[in-house]
Amino acid sequence: MRFPRPFFRASKNAWYGQLGKRQVSLGRDREAAFVRSASSFLKRLAKRQSP
Repeated sequence: MRFPRPFFRASKNAWYGQLGKRQVSLGRDREAAFVRSASSFLKRLAKRQSP
């Protein structure tokens, strides 16, 4: 499984991440966007491994 990397959308001047088929705003701060992306990845991974 790949780590979901944030991408910058210049028209909105904000960082986004893809969760499933949705593109979710992660805010305008680059560092915070990468932290939020990593935490959402770990939450999804935990859901997959639980019975």
